[in-house]
Amino acid sequence: MRNNHFNNRFKGNVRKPTRPSWGRALFPLAVIGALTTGCASFHPKPLLPSQTATSFEARSLNDPGLKKYMEAALRREIKPWPPSAWNFPLLTLAAFYYNPDLDVARAEWGVTQAGILTAGESPNLGLILNPAYVTNAALYGFSPWILGFIFDVPFETAGKKDARVDQAQHLSDAARLKIASAAWRARSRLRSKLLDLYAAGRSETFLENEKSDLEKYVALLKGLSNSPAEPSLLLLQAETLLEKTDLFLSEARQKKTEAHVSLAQAIGIPASALEEAAVSFDDLTGPLPDEISLGEAKEKALVNRSDILSALEVYEASQDALKVEIAKQFPDFHLGPGYTWNQGQDQWSLGISLTLPLFNQNQGPIAQAEANRKVEAARFRALQDSVIADIDRARVGYEGVLEKLKQAEKLLALQEKKQKWIEEMGSSSYIQRSTLLQTRQEILEAQKARLDAYVEAQSTLGLLEDALERPLESTENIPDVSTNPRDEDKK
Repeated sequence: MRNNHFNNRFKGNVRKPTRPSWGRALFPLAVIGALTTGCASFHPKPLLPSQTATSFEARSLNDPGLKKYMEAALRREIKPWPPSAWNFPLLTLAAFYYNPDLDVARAEWGVTQAGILTAGESPNLGLILNPAYVTNAALYGFSPWILGFIFDVPFETAGKKDARVDQAQHLSDAARLKIASAAWRARSRLRSKLLDLYAAGRSETFLENEKSDLEKYVALLKGLSNSPAEPSLLLLQAETLLEKTDLFLSEARQKKTEAHVSLAQAIGIPASALEEAAVSFDDLTGPLPDEISLGEAKEKALVNRSDILSALEVYEASQDALKVEIAKQFPDFHLGPGYTWNQGQDQWSLGISLTLPLFNQNQGPIAQAEANRKVEAARFRALQDSVIADIDRARVGYEGVLEKLKQAEKLLALQEKKQKWIEEMGSSSYIQRSTLLQTRQEILEAQKARLDAYVEAQSTLGLLEDALERPLESTENIPDVSTNPRDEDKK
């Protein structure tokens, strides 16, 4: 009886098996599917060496995009186009347009800009699906499935995200300033190669003139019939000097060809693109200043050079990195709201989790960040000390080479005066002809010495400009180089 009564009561309370609510259970999956529909997809961009080489060979100083860029930088129309003469400022703009080092610096800045986006992103929600299957649920008329899910909602504390964003922003600013440094290096390299081409061209002109005079002199000696013994020795000396001059002329022409190729490389174009361009050296051949007063230029260089400003930004980024590590002493926490469908019942839960800083308080990473900040501070001071030394070295060097140039000019003037005096005396005797031949050789050497001293002085001026990272001629226009002008042409 007792058993029957119990069975009757049990049967009266038997629940019909219920089916799980698949709609509720699949809701998180539907949310995930909706959120992932806007995800980025990969599009391959293969690099083909043959195409990049062809693109480089197609570069030209006649390019319409270059014209547009230069006119925007100069704020005036360039007529005629291409220019009848490419001077240093115009070639500098062409280098800013084509130079590959600037492309690299711009691409690196793009990486740091993406780093700002990464630093500012909030952590994604987590989702845990935890279905369960009860093997003996059918004995009691229950569904064997228990369906549920838990969300993981992270919360950052202590301003970690703001510090990361500040760090990324400083690194991005440092990379942007490195573009300016790359532009100045491109200008400096262009100036140096242009000066090399000028020196090689002047040497070639000196030697061509000397060769022409010597050829006439040799022809004169060969035509002399009196005193055959004396002219034959003098003729041998003249012919020897002519061969030496011809050898030096070949070397000068080779240097000119190499300087021409190096100049094209500094611009970022093939050498063939520079062959038809008329290069002007007027900006590098003017009178040299007798003395240079740096004044505020030195003080500005110590605080405004792009590499100094970039180093300051890197230092600030190291401070932000230290802020991040200090903030990590304070643990983040996670909320875990959850839902479970259990035998027809909706069950909701809320969990909280966090890491307890019991065994360490992030002291190791904090110490590393502090040490890295000291490193960046030391690097900044070392850079500033180096800039001071470069400025002083270039200034003193210019004063020394300027004195050397004055001495070379005096020597050349004396040699030219000597030659004029001998020519006025006439060249009828063997001694006079021999003295004139020797004087010609001395004048050639004096011309070369004067040219070398002048080129050295111009090079030292370039070093001083590099140390100041600003043109000594304030009229030169340095445009913004942060964006790639060739990309603008493709839009």
